[in-house]
Amino acid sequence: MGHVFDFNEALAYERWISRPQNKTAFELEAELMRNLLQPMRGESVLDIGCGTGACLEAFLEMGMRVTGLDPSTYMLDIALKKIGHRADLYRDYAEDLPFDDNSFNYACLFSTLEFVDDPQKALREAFRVSKDRVFIGVLNRYAIKGIQRRVKGIFTPTIFNHARFYSVWELKQMIRNIMGPVP
Repeated sequence: MGHVFDFNEALAYERWISRPQNKTAFELEAELMRNLLQPMRGESVLDIGCGTGACLEAFLEMGMRVTGLDPSTYMLDIALKKIGHRADLYRDYAEDLPFDDNSFNYACLFSTLEFVDDPQKALREAFRVSKDRVFIGVLNRYAIKGIQRRVKGIFTPTIFNHARFYSVWELKQMIRNIMGPVP
């Protein structure tokens, strides 16, 4: 069910996200999530593919009830050290969520679809468990950064060798295949 980050990949990701320039970029992305979701204090969010907990922390700062899910025990261990028991953490896969329909106000897939085997199934599951909105953040196939990461992977081993990059048009098509002609 997609790529599961091992111990070394989890540590490398945490080092990467902790660099000042990456923290700054993530803060901008978190602000975008906040603006698009417009959550109210106390509402619930499921962070699908929560990794080491960067989004979990951002959602906690928004005053939300937070649940994180990731297939990597190593990623979850790092997330637990960061946020303690302020969020519920589950080890599972995006394509088969262990939650009832409409269990959360929001679902978030932030750099998750790139690492699953069946992105449409992961989206279908996110739509199923969320009542209000789903935030999808991907590494755009046609963005300069996306192209740089793919090219770098040709010459040196990188986590992005396991990733599949999507365009906005591909995402729209997947969503329309699942939901029909939604705006």
